[in-house]
Amino acid sequence: FKENINDFFGLCNAGACPFRITVLGSVGAYVEGALRVRDVKSSEIVVEVKGARLAFCGKNLTVSSYCDKDLRISGNIEKILWQK
Repeated sequence: FKENINDFFGLCNAGACPFRITVLGSVGAYVEGALRVRDVKSSEIVVEVKGARLAFCGKNLTVSSYCDKDLRISGNIEKILWQK
């Protein structure tokens, strides 16, 4: 299963994933390994991670904390878009 996920996201099977996303239902998410927050709107937060951009889309989104490459997003997350 891990190999399929790595193939889908274009990651090396031998190495560890450079980031991790933990979704807390529809109320928020943690991103470990965030390099930069590119854009913050109440409907979308765009985050750069190694090798990709992630767009968290939803309602009432905020960056509730960002420290040492760990990011917490609060709000009603409806979908996460991935761009390599």
